[in-house]
Amino acid sequence: FNDYGIGLLLQDDTQGAAKAFATVAELAPTRLDGCRNLAKVAVRDGNLEQAYEHLEDCEALSAGDAQTAWVWGVVLQENGRYDEAVLAYRRVLHDFPEDRASWRNLGRVLYLNGQYEEALQALDSVLEIDPEDRIAHYHRMLALRALGREDEALNAEQAYQYYQIDESAQELTRRYR
Repeated sequence: FNDYGIGLLLQDDTQGAAKAFATVAELAPTRLDGCRNLAKVAVRDGNLEQAYEHLEDCEALSAGDAQTAWVWGVVLQENGRYDEAVLAYRRVLHDFPEDRASWRNLGRVLYLNGQYEEALQALDSVLEIDPEDRIAHYHRMLALRALGREDEALNAEQAYQYYQIDESAQELTRRYR
């Protein structure tokens, strides 16, 4: 049911995914999968109140879980609670220091919170893991512009454009995939 729910969520069928994850929560009430994935569905649907409820259920099962902290970060970021989102992403990075998505989200939240230098540090961590991370280059460009460092921002913008998805290559490789 959990894998089925993930597939449905990837297809943007949030109602079907919610039903599948509710079944997971019912069949395995001591596991985090059901309530954590219900929180993901709720945030995808824009229902932050419900997402918080499911995350509280997760905390009751296993306080401080790093994978749950990722979802906390996303929900808090979506709700504009940037200081708390920073703490959530740092919790993830404590257990998963090479998680570039957490570094990227941390950089984004720090940027949104006006902490541009700190955002650059987080985004540089992304680029240490994957120098071709297009989104990290984009957010780095924004932070550099906010700091008035236009020459560096131009370099980041060029990297962002260079690493964009090549649509013609996608067409050529589609049949093979």
